Amino acid sequence: LLDGHRVAGVDGQPGLRLGLDPRPHLPIWVAALGPRAVETAVRSADGWFPALAPRSQLSRWRTAAAGAGPSDCQLISGPLAFPATDVDDGREAARQLVGWYLTGMGRVYGDVVAASGFVDEVAALRAANDRPRPGSITWPAAAEPLLAELAAGDPQAGEHGGQRHGGRALDIVVEAGHVVAEAFEDA
Repeated sequence: LLDGHRVAGVDGQPGLRLGLDPRPHLPIWVAALGPRAVETAVRSADGWFPALAPRSQLSRWRTAAAGAGPSDCQLISGPLAFPATDVDDGREAARQLVGWYLTGMGRVYGDVVAASGFVDEVAALRAANDRPRPGSITWPAAAEPLLAELAAGDPQAGEHGGQRHGGRALDIVVEAGHVVAEAFEDA
């Protein structure tokens, strides 16, 4: 498909061909969280992004990647970043997006974060949002530790090597060979 060829259809239906120029060397990155999905991503993809991996659990994610077998797969990890000129606006944007992922996008994200040592925080967030709606997530005080684990927005974060965007820092760490940069854990 990425080479510009038509993919065969199913049950006599016409096949699919992208209406784009061929991109045979386009890297394939996979956001995976479950053990089998991580193994597949590390074995087959060019890159792996464990979305919403808590900062304090990065060593666990490193171990999961290493256990998936030898690979040239790159690992990208980092908190969600919220560029904003006002810290309170940035924190609220972080609460809304993280809260939506943990309560409104099915159970997988919340379950993974809970299994990473945040059972009570995820439970409090879910209890406060029995019918979550984007932009209207209620963020209880008991869930506040999640923000420090899953999101960034410190105006000083740019001093740690992140890219600057609108006066704020966007820190995303990319490393080859199943390693998340040690410096990121200290950020």
